[in-house]
Amino acid sequence: ANAMSSAKQMFLSEGFDGFVSKPIEIEELERTLKRLLPKNAVSYADGKDEEPVTDDSKAAASFEADDDDIFEFGPGEETETENVSVSDDVFAKLNEAGIDTEAGLGYFNGAKDFYMELLIQFNSELTGKIENLNKFYAAEDWPNYEIVIHSTKSSCKMIGENVISDEAYKLEQAAHNKDAGYITSNHERVLTGIAKLKAALDEILGDTKSDLSDDVMEFSPDDDGEVFEFDAGGSDDVIEFNAEEDE
Repeated sequence: ANAMSSAKQMFLSEGFDGFVSKPIEIEELERTLKRLLPKNAVSYADGKDEEPVTDDSKAAASFEADDDDIFEFGPGEETETENVSVSDDVFAKLNEAGIDTEAGLGYFNGAKDFYMELLIQFNSELTGKIENLNKFYAAEDWPNYEIVIHSTKSSCKMIGENVISDEAYKLEQAAHNKDAGYITSNHERVLTGIAKLKAALDEILGDTKSDLSDDVMEFSPDDDGEVFEFDAGGSDDVIEFNAEEDE
């Protein structure tokens, strides 16, 4: 998730083989995977989506826990959340508000329910982002200002709000360079745009309910019934994941 300046070099110097920043673009992810994976680990479907998927053709990801157990994750079945009611009218209103939902859905592989869940969460966090940006601006705390505006930039791009994302990127660069003059000239204008986005989303999403902040998402990595859970709560929550049975 860290796409701050110099982050890529930092990760590579620590031993990572590749770096893809959020929001994830499928084409870039594919290019990186094809570059890093052994050639014999890559197979192609030749565009024939109608052909049945066999066990031999499934590309399963795996990780190794401390107790030497291996958990494998296949493609699985497509699922839809039951927490969000999505209608074409909602998407039409989002587009009218300047949000490119088609671009946003591209980051979610077209999953409208998942997109809406994250859109609702994004909207719930906007007030806090605005307050923090104003606080750090008043204190001329540019390092923390850079962190918050970076997060805002990435989140806006992920939902398809490219205009504010581009403006936030310029503020991020200015904060990184401690260019107080540029920030002073543009902070209020950009924050006004973010506040207008918040107001538009409040109106559009008013009847769209989500239990995301109270949900516990869970998945089972194999057939033995063992389930790992994580809480997808608010921005102050710590999300933890441990593959060991004793945790």
